[in-house]
Amino acid sequence: MYLAAFLFLYSYTPRVIFHLGVFRMLATNFRPLFSLLRNDYPENTVHGEVFIASSGVLLNGKEAEKNLGQSFCPRSVLKIWQTKYLLEKIRSKSEEAYERVASSSYLPLLFASHSGQKQHLEQWHYAAKELAIDSSELECPDSYPRDRLIAFDLKKQGVESSAEYHQCSGKHLLFVYACKVLGVDVKEYVDLDHPIHTGMHSLMQSWIDGPLKVLKDGCGLPNYVVSTQRFLDASFRLSLKGREPGSVEHTLFEAWKNSPRLVGGVRRLDSDITEETGGLFFAKEGADGLLWLQSLSNDPVTILIKLGFGYKERYLAYGIFSELLRLKKRNALDHPDLEHLYSYLGFLVRNKLEEHQQLGLCGLT
Repeated sequence: MYLAAFLFLYSYTPRVIFHLGVFRMLATNFRPLFSLLRNDYPENTVHGEVFIASSGVLLNGKEAEKNLGQSFCPRSVLKIWQTKYLLEKIRSKSEEAYERVASSSYLPLLFASHSGQKQHLEQWHYAAKELAIDSSELECPDSYPRDRLIAFDLKKQGVESSAEYHQCSGKHLLFVYACKVLGVDVKEYVDLDHPIHTGMHSLMQSWIDGPLKVLKDGCGLPNYVVSTQRFLDASFRLSLKGREPGSVEHTLFEAWKNSPRLVGGVRRLDSDITEETGGLFFAKEGADGLLWLQSLSNDPVTILIKLGFGYKERYLAYGIFSELLRLKKRNALDHPDLEHLYSYLGFLVRNKLEEHQQLGLCGLT
């Protein structure tokens, strides 16, 4: 299908190669990011979009700018903003209630999409006890852990699904706690018109130019359709606040840096990136092929990738690495944050490719 697009191939490493080509855009406007080749034969091509911005300026504009005006649903990527919003509301009501959470060991779990591993469950139960929240108050769906091995063992043992195993259960703890601190009814806090969401709806409205589109996320809480450009702008502002000691943002990023595995887990790409770059980049997965990276350097970098077909963790790494390769081939990979990420992802990609598999770069000009 795509064989005619491969005009020529040349090596980058023994297992990572390029191809030039002209590809037909899909109806979704996603572009081809990379192809997986087996002994140079193209098996499949993955479509999506990658945005790389530095201090609000799109670095890969030649490829990505035509999709910059598109909208998307940030799903779990939004959790850091939801947590920031709720903590600021709690702080305005009670400094003591805020410090109870802000200084805790479980803070990263409150904006996590956790795997339901041992450390996640231990911190979840500790948080529920400290915040005086009964599991029956949560309107989080019953689930098995995201970690398939743990889920398999629980099912084998006859253990029933539970809200605490859901990857969003930490966020639900924070919503219940915020309702109690703010003096609003906890019941039906997942409803779109519950007062706990009013301020968040207003914040999201500022991210778009038209009517606010509010969706139900997989865990039952609201999510939104937002402008990609506005999201990148909001990420830049978040990074600037994250550098200010004493701010809620700084507190969140420090907790994230100290406990990256609580945000995702073992064998999770977002936690790997955050931990292996030493907190240079903070990475957060969203559902269905979405990954957001943010640095907090003097010249902060934001990366957002969305895959067209849905979630596959190693394809997210391949997609970002492919875009960094394009910049490098144009001698445009001169940002120190991106150079560091390029080195790490290059190592990761080479180790994830099968023995006879290569990564082909699409649309290099």
